[in-house]
Parts: sequence; structure tokens; C-alpha cells
Amino acid sequence: MSKFFNTSGPINVERHYFIPVAQRIDVQEIFTLVDQEKYFVIHAPRQSGKTTALKHLRQLLHESGRYKCLYVNVEAAQSAREDVSRAMMAILKSLAESEQVFLNEDVITKAVPSAPPASPDTIFADVLSLWARSSPLPTVLLIDEIDSLIGDSLVSVLRQLRSRYDARPKDFPQSVILC
Repeated sequence: MSKFFNTSGPINVERHYFIPVAQRIDVQEIFTLVDQEKYFVIHAPRQSGKTTALKHLRQLLHESGRYKCLYVNVEAAQSAREDVSRAMMAILKSLAESEQVFLNEDVITKAVPSAPPASPDTIFADVLSLWARSSPLPTVLLIDEIDSLIGDSLVSVLRQLRSRYDARPKDFPQSVILC
């Protein structure tokens, strides 16, 4: 099969033409921000390779041996809109799937409730704290499609991230990258 240009989602380096991530973003700057325990945003136009870049960054950070990293796409929670319980369940299930596939672990999976929590106001932060405490390495969370969330669901995610900011890196992700 010959390579072609892909503008419909994450690229597959074996099938698609691409510009290497290291030529598009400053990887050393990303490592510096993570080392400094920063929460930060990567922003770029639609279909410009953000998801591909995030997944590549996850791989680089993880393979450095200095961090345990997870990527999660929160787009599945978009349809929950203002229903924070449903949004949290969708996000946690996506996070658990990522943990199983990429890390071959089940710390998050075991912590995800089987039904929407009665009080969703801390569940995301609680699960992230559990994940961070279970890791011998500082954890880094890469959240894709954060702009797909709206209203109370978005506010809840952002507030929960902020609420445990002072607990990092031992009891909460050292760095969070929002895209």
C-alpha cells in the first residue's frame, strides 16, 4: 500500500505521510514544563496533528523512564453535556481503557465505579490520586479534546484537576497537558 495524506484523524506512520512531531513542537520544552510540574495547554488548529503529537509525547515521556504517562480522549463525555455524573463515567472508562491498553495495568479500572457516582464532584480527582500513589514514578496525564466538554462537565474536570494541584507529584499527576 502506498502512503497518503491523512486529514481525518490520528496518523499511522506506516500508512500516512507526516512531519515528525519533534520538528513541529519543542519536545525539550515539553520535558522542561513536565519537570517543573506544570499544567499546560497545547493548542493548534483542527486537523493539525495535535492528537498524534500528544500520543507521541506520551510515548517519549513514558520511554524516558522518568514518568508514567496516560493519554485520554474525553470526547466520549461530550454528549453528557451538563450531566456531570455521566461525563465522569465516560471519562473514567476512557482513562481505564487507556491504562489497560498502554500500561497493561488495572489500578484505574478497579477504581472506576460500576454506576454513575451519586456525587461526581471528586471522583475524577480521587481516581487520579489513586493512580499517582500506586506509581513508583511521577505520573503525567495528557487529556485530548478537552474543548469537547461544556458547562458543568468541563468546570468539574478543571476544578478537580485544580483541587489536588498541591498534592503533586506524590498524590496526584505531576503534570497535566490539556489539548
